[in-house]
Amino acid sequence: MNETGGSVRFVGPDGGALATMAERLANRRSFGFEVTHETDAADAADAADAPTYLDDVTCVVSAARLSDRSGLDLFDAVRSRRPNLPFLLFVGGDGGDANLTSRALDAGVTDVVRSDSPEAEALLERRVTNAVEKYRAERTTERGTRAIETAREGISLLDEDGRFSYVNPAYAETYGYDTEELLGEHWETLYPEGQSDRVRETILPAVSESGTWEGETTGRRRDGSTFPERHTLAETPDGGFVCAVSDISEEKRRLRTLHERERFLRRLYEVTADTERDVESKLDALLDLGRERFDVDLGGFARIDSDEDLFRVESVRGDHDDLVAGAQVSLSETYCRLLADTDSPVTVSDPVAAGFGDAACFREFGVESYLGTKVVVGGEEYGSLFFVSTEERRSFDDTERATLDLMGELVRAELERDHYERRLESLTAVTRDLMSADDEADLHRRIVTDAAPRLDFPHVALAGLDDDGSLGIVDRTDALAGQSLAPLCRNEGVGWRALVEGDLQTTDDPGVPELGGVTAVPLGNHGVLLVGREAGCSDEDVEFVRAFASSVETVFDRLDRERLLQQREERLSEQNEALERLNRVNDIIRSIDQGLVSATSRREIEEVVCRHLGDRGPYELAWIGERDETSNEVVPRAWHGNEKGYLDESTFTVDGAPTGEGPAGRALKTREPQVIDDILTDPSFDPWRQEALNRGYRSCAALPLTYRQSGYGVLTIYAGRPDALSGLERSVLTDLSETIAYAIDAIETKRSLVSDRVVELEFGLVDLDVVDLARELDAELTVRNVVARSDGGLRAYVSVDGASGATFENASPRRTVTDFDVVAEHEDSCLLEVRLTDESVHARVLDHGGVVQGITATPTGATVDVTLSTSRDAREFVETFSRHYPDAELLAKREREREGERPVEFRSRVADDLTDRQLEALQTAYFSGFFATPRHRTGTEIAESLGVSQPTFNSHLRAAHRKVFDRLFAESGVGADTDAD
Repeated sequence: MNETGGSVRFVGPDGGALATMAERLANRRSFGFEVTHETDAADAADAADAPTYLDDVTCVVSAARLSDRSGLDLFDAVRSRRPNLPFLLFVGGDGGDANLTSRALDAGVTDVVRSDSPEAEALLERRVTNAVEKYRAERTTERGTRAIETAREGISLLDEDGRFSYVNPAYAETYGYDTEELLGEHWETLYPEGQSDRVRETILPAVSESGTWEGETTGRRRDGSTFPERHTLAETPDGGFVCAVSDISEEKRRLRTLHERERFLRRLYEVTADTERDVESKLDALLDLGRERFDVDLGGFARIDSDEDLFRVESVRGDHDDLVAGAQVSLSETYCRLLADTDSPVTVSDPVAAGFGDAACFREFGVESYLGTKVVVGGEEYGSLFFVSTEERRSFDDTERATLDLMGELVRAELERDHYERRLESLTAVTRDLMSADDEADLHRRIVTDAAPRLDFPHVALAGLDDDGSLGIVDRTDALAGQSLAPLCRNEGVGWRALVEGDLQTTDDPGVPELGGVTAVPLGNHGVLLVGREAGCSDEDVEFVRAFASSVETVFDRLDRERLLQQREERLSEQNEALERLNRVNDIIRSIDQGLVSATSRREIEEVVCRHLGDRGPYELAWIGERDETSNEVVPRAWHGNEKGYLDESTFTVDGAPTGEGPAGRALKTREPQVIDDILTDPSFDPWRQEALNRGYRSCAALPLTYRQSGYGVLTIYAGRPDALSGLERSVLTDLSETIAYAIDAIETKRSLVSDRVVELEFGLVDLDVVDLARELDAELTVRNVVARSDGGLRAYVSVDGASGATFENASPRRTVTDFDVVAEHEDSCLLEVRLTDESVHARVLDHGGVVQGITATPTGATVDVTLSTSRDAREFVETFSRHYPDAELLAKREREREGERPVEFRSRVADDLTDRQLEALQTAYFSGFFATPRHRTGTEIAESLGVSQPTFNSHLRAAHRKVFDRLFAESGVGADTDAD
């Protein structure tokens, strides 16, 4: 079956010619239809009345004679259902009469095919095909005609003379005519003169050239009015035209309205985007645009407050005697009261019907029509944008309400922007003022007393961490005075959450009376900023609080940086000053060191030190004092500087009295440096504070002059500012004091060695290593001669009476004596060379300025003979000696002239001691350069000049050396007997 065919239904008895043809056609591929066959005419007739029986049938072929009725009866049944459905009647060979064909055709049967005609089957196939094609073409034409008739677009046909041969209802209605009235009329009837000329001279030639034309023309209605139309013309083969028109008046109006709206919106945005205008100028321009857009005489903006029943005109455009800027009435007396419960624009076109007959807006101001919308700023009711007419009543459509809604949004945006910019300007000014804060306390005060009111934040508090780690209020505005803000700071409070989470936190239930909301912002290491509102915080407030907190944190950070910078600068200044001061001190110390080298007495040393420190140095006063053993007072020995009678007015002691608690007394008692950083505040300086401050002293250091265990008083220094004698300077001065003590000790030691008068002390001791050794050997040991080694140690020579040298071959070292070497040995005695440690009696006595002249030890004890210079404090020496040797007993104390002789006497004695040969050998060797380096003459050469052998020369020379050394170092008992020659 052909896909574009259909269904052909054959109706006739089985076995007949029609049934046979139907069967053959069903199997023929060239027959493009589906074939169905029914034998019962009655069933077919009944089925034809069913709604869907003929839905898919495109043609019916029936035999002329059926079982109980004729084929024409079936024709009537089919046509009653499908009036135009092709119906073919098959007659002839099955007994049809001659009149049947004419009757069938008269009845409206599509075609008749005789069964006895030649090639009846082929004829039937062609006629069925032709009937179906014609049927389909007619249906297509019918549908087109119906579409044209029902189309909303006007369609007409013009003959070659330009007269209407057809118009559809829409075409006639477009021009205000009935369809019949236009048939036969010329097209110029429907166009004004100028337009007819355009059609004739321009449009029709264009159609003739291209076959079609489409554009816009102006039509004329029956009443003479004109309108714009969209016009399409197409030429037909017979020289006529097909014409289609549409009235585009409404489209033009909508387009015009759209253009006007676009122009209006563009003007709106031009106004709002103009950065040169301020908000007042923009508002006036918007009001003027609105008056023009809504065709009213007045436009205005008013502040409204529903709670306070307030309506105050802020701006108005248009002329009115009473409705002017600054006018104020009750909100309930205005149309704007309708805005309280809605966010949409409100209109009033009949004031009396709307209940405003007695309201001031109608009765006093004479407002006949109203269009207004609420403006919300920062989430709160702010004002009303309104447009009114006082001349006539009019209504406002949805487009106008939508336009006002848009304008309200623009006004809101401008007001919020202006409000935000003003707040930012205030914030900038506030931040600039906060930047001048001196410290955090000043910053706190400025925030709550100045910044908060200027930024319209009446409820502001600052919280910080307490010493126990809890959050507490540091400062607050007056509006929060007396309020308990603990709920904001406890663990679940908004302030604590902001601090812990490190980000902005808000709450609508802060737990503080009169506050509907609180915003908390952490300030880094500086606590939390708390800002509250009675009605809660809007989104704009929250963001502004964030910006304010950022500025506050920046100021805190600046204060930190400035404090750190100032501290660094102060430290640097102090370091520079200390360095400069230290350089001066070092210069002074170098000068003092030079003076110490050339000083020949303790008094000279003390004078040099005090003069350089007190007169030339950075100090007010320097003095050296010494303890008086009788009175326990510290007696000044030397001083220089700004003394002005201070030492005469002051008493310093070394005891438990208040005068003994000062730096000088404590230094002598403890032998440690003592520093008073601030004389003004140190309680230990009470006895001398007033006198010291009167002379400009602010700090003090007392440095004990101690070398090893010997004390030489105390050096006390005063400076003119606090903390001047601490740190590195104290270390330098401490080193200086040790140098001074060493110098004094050296001077005193030298004096003890060369002084004309000496003090001799004899001590008895038992607890000594030498006594233990004597007890072990049951011998007597005498230590007479001591030599200083190059490494700083001591070498001693010990005479042993009662023990041989072999006894010491395996002797073990002692605490004070080591390295036993036998120098000489006799039958029951020997001479030992030993090394003495730093803990030996000789070393300790030397450390304290004395000289051990000899030690004699027996199994029961020892006597130690010590020589001191008369300048030494013998009492202090005895006390020091007893501290080292608790069992020591002072057996004797004597003062005598030191034995000595002049150089001439010394040379005479040496000459007397030498033999002629020894003197000759010594003088020859000396004058010949034997002792020079390198030697001028060798021993062999000198021996030859003396006429003796070299061994003889060496023997004379050694004997001479021994006698000279005996005379120089006193008798030692060391060595062999003196040569006979």
